[in-house]
Amino acid sequence: MALGEVGGERAIACLVGALRDPSVGGAAVQALIRVGRAAVPALLGALDDSTSRQPAVDALVGIAASDPDGVDLSGMDLSGCDLSGRQLSRMRLSRANLNDAQLEGADLSGADMRGASLRGANLAQARLEWADLSGADLTGANLAGSGVTATQLASAGGLRQANLQGNDLWKASLPGIDLTEANLSGVRLAEADLSSAVL
Repeated sequence: MALGEVGGERAIACLVGALRDPSVGGAAVQALIRVGRAAVPALLGALDDSTSRQPAVDALVGIAASDPDGVDLSGMDLSGCDLSGRQLSRMRLSRANLNDAQLEGADLSGADMRGASLRGANLAQARLEWADLSGADLTGANLAGSGVTATQLASAGGLRQANLQGNDLWKASLPGIDLTEANLSGVRLAEADLSSAVL
């Protein structure tokens, strides 16, 4: 799309409008990625439209891949979005609504997810090294095989009904943690401190 090469507010507005049209939406996403940081404000506005939300997220993630500091999704509603397998390392997602989001296999290493809501999100096999999950709500989240650490879980805000299958929590210090109805099958809990934990 030539508009992506031209840039400018009018071109960006046309490209963001094109996100609603499935026949040209993919090309619009690629053009907006080429525009880069200048397209971010318009794309953030497009997140409020259910028709253009997913393609707008795709464009934002594409921009962030080449310019991680240019995209801040803190506090944004990304509920239900498909971010499976995407490169989201160091992404700013604090207080974001990621309820029911598909994040399977996503690289979230070093991501700022403080206070994010991840209720029912699928984070199976996601890379979470150095991700900050302080105060994050992981109620009902699927964290199977994600390598989530005890430190991350201890700082999270909720783990009821979470799927922690296959994670290594050896010597974890998780006193008082609420794991009501959580799936702990295959979790290595040897020498873990679960005193006063709700199981």
